[in-house]
Amino acid sequence: MKPPHDRPPEAAHPGHPRRDALLAGLIAGLGWVLAYPPVSFWPAAVLIVWPVVRLADRRSPRPVHDAVLFGLGTVPAWAWLTRWAAFGAPAGYPLLVGYLALFAAMTCWAVARLRRVGVPMLLAGPLGWVGVEFFRGRIAFDGFPWFLAAHPLIDAPATAHSPSLAWPASLIGTYAVSGLLVLAVVILDRLIRDPRNPRVLAASLLLLLWPAGSQVGWTRCPPDAPRPVVGIIQSNVPQSIRGGWAPDDRLADWKTMRRLLTEAAGHTPRPDVLVLPETMFPGSVLQDDAARIERDSRVVWPVTAPDGRRVELLVGAIREDVLKTQQTLGVPLLIGATRFEGFRIIEEPDGLRYESDHRYNSVFLIRRGRVEPAVYDKQHLTPFGEIMPYISNWPWLEQKLLAVAASGMRFDLDEGRSRTVFSIPSSDGGVVRVVTPICFEATLSDICRGLVFGENGRRRADVIVNMTNDGWFYDAAGGRALHELAARWRCVELATPMARAANTGISAVIDRRGVAVASLEPGREGLLVSPVETCDGSTVYARIGELVGWIFFAATILGLAFSYLPGHRIRTDHARDDDIKSERGHDLKGTSA
Repeated sequence: MKPPHDRPPEAAHPGHPRRDALLAGLIAGLGWVLAYPPVSFWPAAVLIVWPVVRLADRRSPRPVHDAVLFGLGTVPAWAWLTRWAAFGAPAGYPLLVGYLALFAAMTCWAVARLRRVGVPMLLAGPLGWVGVEFFRGRIAFDGFPWFLAAHPLIDAPATAHSPSLAWPASLIGTYAVSGLLVLAVVILDRLIRDPRNPRVLAASLLLLLWPAGSQVGWTRCPPDAPRPVVGIIQSNVPQSIRGGWAPDDRLADWKTMRRLLTEAAGHTPRPDVLVLPETMFPGSVLQDDAARIERDSRVVWPVTAPDGRRVELLVGAIREDVLKTQQTLGVPLLIGATRFEGFRIIEEPDGLRYESDHRYNSVFLIRRGRVEPAVYDKQHLTPFGEIMPYISNWPWLEQKLLAVAASGMRFDLDEGRSRTVFSIPSSDGGVVRVVTPICFEATLSDICRGLVFGENGRRRADVIVNMTNDGWFYDAAGGRALHELAARWRCVELATPMARAANTGISAVIDRRGVAVASLEPGREGLLVSPVETCDGSTVYARIGELVGWIFFAATILGLAFSYLPGHRIRTDHARDDDIKSERGHDLKGTSA
């Protein structure tokens, strides 16, 4: 009889490989569903990782087949978690589900591949997981950093001074926290299977430093730090209207927003700045040069008068009312609108047509009844929402795909180039420095780091104001909370609070621990006035950025490439369980019948 360590991997781990791989995917998918909104049971994040650990430990001779089946097992979970996409882009919805299932399969394959060539699971697990997760979130198709394994951990109980399990993101970033989670699951798995192994016991003791270290590693701020007051307006303009905002709807929605702005400005304490969500300017053009062209062309909108008659309204009248309202309230206003370069109006037989050389999704600051020259243009367009990565280089192909996957949408925005900081006077005589990542940008670590700290790691902003329109989630439960969940990690990474103005919610004030200290109920109009606690300190992550993530990614690529060298391929085919023996501390030598 052969000794146990000489048995083929499939003999050492009997079972039904196909069934086990599919079941592992189903369990991981259940973990994603339970850990993410609307359930938000954060301990279920363990279920996301554990099936991959067990599957890779089996060291199947066919890791690709196992990975494919694992990915298929996650499909029901992705179909549930991304069902909001079926409303706005029904043809693109199955592509998104398949995309996420593909990367789940890639994660399983990467960990299993590293495991088969003898890399200990304590290293193979975090390395393969973070390497693939970083590739999906940061590189592939301009990045999609949602559904990271670490994300649910920010809902773990936080103390008064630290964000508990999320705190390492201030040192090494969110991707590396996913690696910590994988490491923790590996240690717990080993502890359950072999509780007397001294190495496992030592590793489990080190694991306790994760929650305990928050009291040492977390950035603290002085108690007398400035606390500017932000007034957030949740306009709740329906997505169906936003697709074609008719003049009568614009007037009605502006009256609602004007009422909410007036109520917020009269609040005690008085806001230092008012914020409207992304692209909520109810007029046509906001910037001065385009407004002059529009005024000279006498552009009018047909609207319904209070007595029911149809009358013509100068388009610029809405803009003038917005400026006048801000001047009357006396509080600076941040508002989202489209910015144009090379704006012009073309006269045609059937009416007027607006044209421009460039269009931007932008944030403007209105003070003293005028539009300030400083403006922020969105730098990172939302993949497949505002741009088609790679495909947009061929406009004809982009139009064909849009016609099939998202009829009626236009991908004609340009990317911004400036990291604008808005300086807003505060009630205490100081100045509040505000940066305004738009919508999807709040989920991107590198964009927010560049805005708040720049490349040199020196703080250049005190508050993040995230203006977004989450109406495209429609009524899918948990969709808006999903977006907010990913954005909260920026506060931890950068020790910087965030004021989030979302059209249909969730509007919130989030402190530097990533905790939403005040929020508005989604799906209804409302206002939120709240102070935000600022901090003049920095974080390690602010200085090094995604260095740890890049290291994990590079190491994963090198490890996988190394595993395909001829000599290692032979070793893989005759893999032994020597590293399992080492981890368990058992001596498997020389056992005979």
